[in-house]
Order: sequence, then structure tokens, then C-alpha cells
Amino acid sequence: MRGTPGEIDRDRRRFSFAAAFTLAAAQLSLTASASAQPEASDDAKAPTDRLFPGFSTELVHTGGTTIHALRKGTGRPLLLLHGYPETHLTWRKIAPQLAEEFSVVVPDLRGYGRSGRPEGGERHENYSFRAMAQDQVDIMRHYGHKRFLVVAHDRGARVTHRLCLDHPESVERACLMDIAPTLTMYQGTNQEFATSYMWWFFLIQAYPLPEHMIGLDPKFYLQKVFEDLNKTPEPYPPTR
Repeated sequence: MRGTPGEIDRDRRRFSFAAAFTLAAAQLSLTASASAQPEASDDAKAPTDRLFPGFSTELVHTGGTTIHALRKGTGRPLLLLHGYPETHLTWRKIAPQLAEEFSVVVPDLRGYGRSGRPEGGERHENYSFRAMAQDQVDIMRHYGHKRFLVVAHDRGARVTHRLCLDHPESVERACLMDIAPTLTMYQGTNQEFATSYMWWFFLIQAYPLPEHMIGLDPKFYLQKVFEDLNKTPEPYPPTR
């Protein structure tokens, strides 16, 4: 294998972001009317049926929204949580194999894929990691699982961190992949990080500034975000 570990990691992340953009574009075409019509058409479900053979699909009602979830297997319960800007499709290559040994549950986080898109609320409480973590507890209890394993990537890993804090009795073990603590990142901010991660600083501005500006041209915004993520190295701040 050629290249330093840092170069290999950057190449891997660039490839992941490029793949994520493709998935996001595909999901946008599949779910453009999902908030108005939660039940997906047979044509929209076709990719899921093909990529997750034998999985059942259901819209699970949680305390705050509806969550699109796939399920298969009879072993120990295992919850798979995707990252940003992905959906359940990110697990398509390993979920069928895992279902041979585990009872696998693969949801779309609220606001993603075919899951519900509730209003954010005054302080965006409805999209907090606490609200998303509660969704996962509700989903797993819906399937009869009071205690379960979790494997999570990126944003899903942040949800899992909150899940472990709020519901430790529900989590048997957790695997968090490809994520750094947000507070650590902000505390180590320098100009390079702020320039490369300008979206973080833009999106924490008070409502309605980000929503209004993104809404003026959402296609341009998404293209620009993914172009920048695909070409920008990871300037993680030094650990203090």
C-alpha cells in the first residue's frame, strides 16, 4: 500500500464523501415528496429491496416522528446508524451478512432518507442528538429489544454517544466510527480549521439565517458543500 497513513486516510475520506454525494443525490430523487407522502412507492422501494434481500421495511412511530427502518435476522439485536449525509443504504454491503448472525435493525435517522421530517422547533430540539437517540430506543423497543449492540458512523456515532449517556441500560456495547468530539474540535479551532470547516460555523448561526440562505438555492449549496468536502484535507486541530 502506497502513501503515508495520513494520505491514505485523506484519500479514503475523499472517496467516502464522493460516494456520499452520489447516495444523497439518489435519495433526493427517491424522497423528494417523502414529508408529504411518507409511504414510499414500489419504484422507490426497489433499490432497498434489491440491496437488502429478505429485509422487512416499516415506518415505526416514535415519540416525535416516524422512522423508516429495515429489519432481518434472529440473533442478538444489532442497531446500525448511518452518518451524514447518508441513509440506511450506507450499510448495504455488510447488513445482509450481519443478519446471518444478528437481529439487524437499519433505520434512517430523522430528517434523512424516508424517515419523518418534523419541524425543528425554536431551538432545533427536534433534531438534537437527544431526540435522535430517543428514536433509536423507541425503534428497538418496538421490535422487542430492551438491550442491544450499536455500530454507528459519523452523525450516527454522535447519536450513539447521546444514547449511551441517556440510556446506558439499553446499550450493551457500542462501536463509534470515523468521528471526533465536536467540543474538542471547536476548542482547538484555528484559521485553517475554520476555513476548511466553514459549514460548521455557518450552520450554528441562529434561525432563520442558515435556513433562508440554503433555501434560496439548495442545489447549489449541496454541490458546493460536497465539492469542498471532497477536495479539502482533514485539518484536525492539535490535541490540547
